[in-house]
Amino acid sequence: MRSDGSGSWIKLSREITEHWVFANPDHLRLWVYILARANYKPSKAVVGGVLTVIDRGEILTSLKGLSEACHVGIQTVRTFLKLAISDEMLIVVGNTNPTRSATHLSIANYETYQGDQQTDNTASTREKHVVNTSVTTSKEVKKERSKKNHKNDSLAIALVNTRFEEFWNLYDHKQDRLRCEKLWAKLTEAEKSAIMEHVPRYVASTPDVKYRRHPATYLHNRSWENAIITENRNGNNSNGRTGNSGRHIPSEQLITRDLERRQRLGLDTGAMEPNRGRNTQDGTAQVVRGLIGETLGG
Repeated sequence: MRSDGSGSWIKLSREITEHWVFANPDHLRLWVYILARANYKPSKAVVGGVLTVIDRGEILTSLKGLSEACHVGIQTVRTFLKLAISDEMLIVVGNTNPTRSATHLSIANYETYQGDQQTDNTASTREKHVVNTSVTTSKEVKKERSKKNHKNDSLAIALVNTRFEEFWNLYDHKQDRLRCEKLWAKLTEAEKSAIMEHVPRYVASTPDVKYRRHPATYLHNRSWENAIITENRNGNNSNGRTGNSGRHIPSEQLITRDLERRQRLGLDTGAMEPNRGRNTQDGTAQVVRGLIGETLGG
């Protein structure tokens, strides 16, 4: 892109379309903005009461400034800067991390974005980035890629955004994250909003995470469109038990049945009498042990 005036244009390689930054519109907007706003000649600014030199290929900005200029959230800015710094696209100048008030960044291989413009002796000698392989030899590309073999797939990392992090933490069944990120990236904004509305109710209905669907299954099968059915998985409660038919039998009825059974068999019922009229867990347990082998219809 060009306009009149010295240092008013930058050059981008076509291979940027294959880079992770291109996969996220917000990240691409931030990257192009930083390239376009970086100094094409040295300047000075006062930062925290100290006169600071901003060299060619550097930019003095802030998280808030980038957020407002690119119309994205501060968390999106923070995520992009973390990725770009880890991928050696940007370098933090000084010993401080990017903050809301001041962020001094240097663009790695700045001269590769300047094309045929006149450069001075301060041109960067850092290795050229993979995005600009049009001016990078295959040997340098292999060297750079070998340095990055410990990193996760950059495209998958780019797909991670704030809304997915919210879903991931809220769903709280953290398995197969990479697959879930890819499934999430294919969803529309409306579908993501529907999921964020459904998940709290679904999680509340499955407090035991082992009964919760695998997160990838939840996304792939569009489970947020299903009705939430609350059920008692054990089929019982503290006041009695449920038979094969699914109906609830009160503890008092269980005790009466056991007494009648013992009387029919001529067994001693004295030990059971104190339990009549009591609806306690111990009394019920004693009756259930006495009913082993007896059917509900007996």
